Amino acid sequence: MKRFTLFIYLFFPLVAFAQINAQEYFEKAYTAAEKGDLDNAVANYSEVLRLSPYYVDAYYNRGWCFIELGKYQEAVRDFSKIIEIDKAHKNAHLSRGFARYNLGDYEKAIEDYLTELKLQPNNKLCFNNIGVAKEKLNQFEEAMIYYDKALEIDAGYTTALENKNALQSLLDSLNRQQQLANSQTTSIEKDAVFITAKDYFDLGYQAGEIGDYERAIENYNKAISIDRNYRQAYENRGWVKYRLEKYFSALEDLNTALDLGINKWTYNQRGLIKIKLGNLEGALKDFEKALEIDAEYATAVENKRLVQKSLDERNPKLYDKTPPKISITSPDLTTLTRGIGVVRLDETVTIVGVAQDESGVKEVIVNGNNAQLRINGEFDVQIPLSQGKNPVTVVAFDLKGNRAEQTFVIERQPKEVVASTKETISTYGKNYALLIATDKYDEWDNLNNPIFDASNVAEELKTSYQFETELLKNPTREQILLKLKEYTKKSFEPNDQLFIFIAGHGHFDEDLREGFLVAKDSRKNDESAASYIPHHSLRSTINNIKCKHIFLVMDVCFGGTFDPAIAKRGGANEYDNISKQEFIARKLRFKTRRYLTSGGKEYVSDGRPGMHSPFARRLLEALRGFGGSDGILTIGEIITQVEALNPEPKSGSFGDDEPGSDFIFVVK
Repeated sequence: MKRFTLFIYLFFPLVAFAQINAQEYFEKAYTAAEKGDLDNAVANYSEVLRLSPYYVDAYYNRGWCFIELGKYQEAVRDFSKIIEIDKAHKNAHLSRGFARYNLGDYEKAIEDYLTELKLQPNNKLCFNNIGVAKEKLNQFEEAMIYYDKALEIDAGYTTALENKNALQSLLDSLNRQQQLANSQTTSIEKDAVFITAKDYFDLGYQAGEIGDYERAIENYNKAISIDRNYRQAYENRGWVKYRLEKYFSALEDLNTALDLGINKWTYNQRGLIKIKLGNLEGALKDFEKALEIDAEYATAVENKRLVQKSLDERNPKLYDKTPPKISITSPDLTTLTRGIGVVRLDETVTIVGVAQDESGVKEVIVNGNNAQLRINGEFDVQIPLSQGKNPVTVVAFDLKGNRAEQTFVIERQPKEVVASTKETISTYGKNYALLIATDKYDEWDNLNNPIFDASNVAEELKTSYQFETELLKNPTREQILLKLKEYTKKSFEPNDQLFIFIAGHGHFDEDLREGFLVAKDSRKNDESAASYIPHHSLRSTINNIKCKHIFLVMDVCFGGTFDPAIAKRGGANEYDNISKQEFIARKLRFKTRRYLTSGGKEYVSDGRPGMHSPFARRLLEALRGFGGSDGILTIGEIITQVEALNPEPKSGSFGDDEPGSDFIFVVK
């Protein structure tokens, strides 16, 4: 059983700071750690700290990467740096204590845990981990006290309960061993306490349960020396040897156990040993024999399936003539709109994708550059971009030499194109954006990303599309309604546009058949729904704003119920052979009341802290793609970007929307 657990979720960036490069490195590090690429994560967190030396979360996350890599001394240094910056930081002492425990410095670990308890007096993890460290110091009675304290805080805390029970078993075993040792000191005592094979078997079992495999084998040996036909002792000793990776010796014990009596468990365990020895055919036969005894033995059924699959795949790989499959995940190739390639303004671009093949992928080459290839087939490589069109060729080879190729074009816009687009937009009115984001609630569970998402969307709108933005953070119900009422009183020019973005909790009442927006002060169990903002009220208020073109985007649960019919309406018309100015003029001809939500009548993901919700990430990708080389992004193109998400985003019209309407984002 486990003696302790990793008690802190490793990655939770809390701050989105100003330096764009540092933020990019942070996101790269976080993503790499999530994928298990810890060395890459450490390298990127180090870049974050080079750019922002006091960024506490980067030290924290890098420290936990070091722990996962077994570099405990480096982890201690990172957690010590956090404590130097912020002595009251929660979990820094706890994490350093864990690292020190793994260095064998149990007393220092206990000091850290006790310091953490001053900051968090009811932290059950600290009490549990002090108990584990006390055991290492052979302070068993004190260890038992700390396990009890952890269970006083949470009676259902499984780890502490298992540790307490294991310690009690250990103490019972030690007492029993002492009795056995005493019984062997004189012939009188030996006659008084008769030692059976079962006594030693029980001691072996208890030692194995707490991971003391050498002592387990020693006691199983004694049991077998008393009873040479003790089948279960051979069986258990073989499994302990398997855990110690002594596979040949383990196989001998399982063979002996089966000679003494057949058992489905023994056949299954012998099959697992044969897998380790590379004998898949023999393993398959053992799993089949286990199933002859019990046809519904689920473990053997699954093991047989996996081995059979491996055997079936062996021969086809020898004659593999199928090339790898290449899938590009970034840049998003769905931005190939109106016949234009992917658009970028930067001097470089990172190509990210996945190459898959049954024989395994040997290498991926992008424009002559070897990509970094991971074991799961994911690859990435950075390439330079010249102004104008840049052909990109991705080539993948499998281990049998089969070749696959995918090509596409990335267009890097020259500065004069951006400047001319800026002149175009000035002719067609102003752009306004109202963003309402809530991630802190009085009664509802807090969320990770709404304000982070809204802030990034606002920044993109302001810098790339010349929007005047206003961001409302964690507003109450009254503040939201007053702000919307304020916009109904505003004056707008004929071709002005208003973009409204709402992120936070949503709610749907099955009895009322109505969706609601949840504000900071909304009650959790509000039977009357009076503390929520109903979608019908939201529709009416926004429709009455005196701006001709309004586009509402909602990243909330049950957002699709903004439309009672949960309507879904698809992309924009194509205008391939007209000028940019005429294209904009046509788009602004009709009154716009359009919406896009992150889902229909279901819950949607908020995403990991500091990493955007899935919907917001796709929305930002659309905004940063600029709609193609013409620098015009439409609702239809945004829908194309987000529609592959699950749950599927919903879009449609409301209020006084006119057929043929649209909302355009023209690059600054």
